[in-house]
Amino acid sequence: MLFFPAKLLTSPLRLLQARSLIQVFFVSVGLKLFKALAWAAWAMIFSLAVQAQTQVLGDPSGRKTIGNVVKTPQVQASLFVNAPQGIRAGETIWLGLQLAHQAHWHTYWRNPGDSGLPTDLQWKLPAGIVAGDLIWPAPQKIPIGTLANYGYESTVMLVTPFKISPQFKTTQANSEVQFQLHANWLVCKQECIPQEGDFSLSVPLHSTPSMANEAFQKALSQQAQVLKGAHQAVILSDGRSVQLKVAGLPPELSNGPWTIFPQTANVVLNSASPQIQKSNDTTVNQVDIIFRISSERMESPRRMSWLLVQGTAESPTGLQWTFETPIQGQWQEFTEDLKATGNDPNNTAIAPASVLNAAPFATWVLALLGAFLGGVLLNFMPCVFPVLAIKLLSITQQADRPQEMRLSAWAFSGGVLISFLLLGGVMLGLRAAGSQLGWGFQLQSPWVVGALAFMFAVMGLNLSGLFEFGSFVPSSVSSFQWANPATNALWSGVFAVLIASPCTAPFMGASLGLAIGFPTWQALPIFGFMGIGMALPFILVSFSATWVRFLPRPGAWMVTFRHIMALPMYATAIWLVWVLGLQTGAWDSTQVASPSAVSAIRSGDAGSSQPVVWEAWSAEKVTGARQAGRPVFVDFTAAWCVTCQFNKKTTFADAALLNDFAQKNVLLLRADWTRYDPAITKALNELGRNGLPVYAWYAPGEPVVILSELPSVKEVQNALSQVKTSP
Repeated sequence: MLFFPAKLLTSPLRLLQARSLIQVFFVSVGLKLFKALAWAAWAMIFSLAVQAQTQVLGDPSGRKTIGNVVKTPQVQASLFVNAPQGIRAGETIWLGLQLAHQAHWHTYWRNPGDSGLPTDLQWKLPAGIVAGDLIWPAPQKIPIGTLANYGYESTVMLVTPFKISPQFKTTQANSEVQFQLHANWLVCKQECIPQEGDFSLSVPLHSTPSMANEAFQKALSQQAQVLKGAHQAVILSDGRSVQLKVAGLPPELSNGPWTIFPQTANVVLNSASPQIQKSNDTTVNQVDIIFRISSERMESPRRMSWLLVQGTAESPTGLQWTFETPIQGQWQEFTEDLKATGNDPNNTAIAPASVLNAAPFATWVLALLGAFLGGVLLNFMPCVFPVLAIKLLSITQQADRPQEMRLSAWAFSGGVLISFLLLGGVMLGLRAAGSQLGWGFQLQSPWVVGALAFMFAVMGLNLSGLFEFGSFVPSSVSSFQWANPATNALWSGVFAVLIASPCTAPFMGASLGLAIGFPTWQALPIFGFMGIGMALPFILVSFSATWVRFLPRPGAWMVTFRHIMALPMYATAIWLVWVLGLQTGAWDSTQVASPSAVSAIRSGDAGSSQPVVWEAWSAEKVTGARQAGRPVFVDFTAAWCVTCQFNKKTTFADAALLNDFAQKNVLLLRADWTRYDPAITKALNELGRNGLPVYAWYAPGEPVVILSELPSVKEVQNALSQVKTSP
């Protein structure tokens, strides 16, 4: 049952609620039919996805433990020992975890780069045996679209030294030493899979075992040597670069290629190649290296660690030297200069779309199918329904002229398809230029929002009968519009796509996220299929108009219908003015999208009031909470996202759900994308999404889970069931 409290219309926020409630009429009437259709389509995609996932992942457990070997479909991990002097006090032995990757898969270095996680080794050792630092082999640079990571392909040996101290005791009853290891690694190709393994290795005490001796000798001979010297690092005056002064190169690097990697993570722009400037003075063995600082830098260290590597970044020989430098100068905040980035010949941060790897055919087909179904379901979203109703009125008026009706249907469909392809082309073009954008990106511009608010207001006045377009625009324009119904229908299709951009229907999120990671020839058809899906009802009309006779005949009811349809136009205009005010700072945004909003809920038998706080999102908050073992729920939202606002007033206003959040001590974060935010854009891209809404659930010790675009209370509670109630 819907009702409208009188105080609902006393603020811009409540005007938005009024608009949402008006549009809830359209949603609630067909909600059950909508969900039935969505679940049926999801079941079909899920069955196909399960088959594809089974082919990729194989054993759902992700691992098989056989003593010192753990095997997954992507990696074979083996634990080896090298003790040439035996196991006795005063000696050093080495244990190595060898990772043999399948083709095109990789794991990560200590600094994984823009994404990924370093391999983590946790040892359980006998008393008197002490583990040293992990010996990291020289990594290779792995470009991933516009990003860059550091890691290992093929086969790599991660060696750890162990010192046998005098406290190590043996007895006649113990003839061997037991080493146990729990390892975690992230293996990636186009998708990433967190994996782990438990290893056990028994080593006889009175022996000199040398397993995988050649691999150990290579790893130990190529471990990083300390490069001595008065090395310096200075932040340049513009704050965008750091100049590294290396006091002297090793003799091995005097001839042939070499490169340098940052061992300190989250500071430099990993995808940009360092600029190496050798001194013209042959008597001075100093090299200057310019690193570009990332505008999304997460750390401001006072010291940094570096790694010189023989060979190229993509193909190192293995020889490496490490050194540290103090940081001189002040870290500064700045935004990326895209024009400068694109024109810098030494910059490789912006990778052209042609370097993106083509997706497997099955994945591409699933993305196309998801885009098509998302386009169909977009017709049922509250931001599109009013325009469809107006178009239905137009079709009814042409029922006695089937040929004109079909022509209008084809023109409307053409306008929808062209608009989706143009939007897709713009997004892909900006991607190639280095920008990271998402679905609905045009609504981050106050100019676009203001123009749309004006258009909706004009349409509302027109539907209310207060004026006709002939008196509002030049007569030549007005007569052209009404004399060319096909042109009018085509522009109606364009306008429908424009106002549909704040909405993300089910299936659209995953398909759009995949599209941005595909090469252009695979990405653009995804936008086309989305347009075909949205235009499907009108395409069907163009083939058969028999169903039109079931519609009411033209009459006086049409005037009333026009007046009713004016209401959502006015509500939309008011809502867009509210969004415009938020974007321009005309009024406070702390009650909207990314505030520290507080909801009071009742919990416990005593009925005590317990607050639930939504905090502003940051990557640091997510990382900190996960490291502390606290569950995190992130709502990626925007004031211009109608679906986001609808979910906020329904699912995320449910008292029982808020109580569950409080009982399980969930950190609630809202990431506000109303205005462009590069950090949020990056986070969305890392989640494989580029449109709103997105709901990310981080259970402790588990990979992130993405909920549906229209989550029910039950769906969210099922996700929360992974976490026990906090005492």
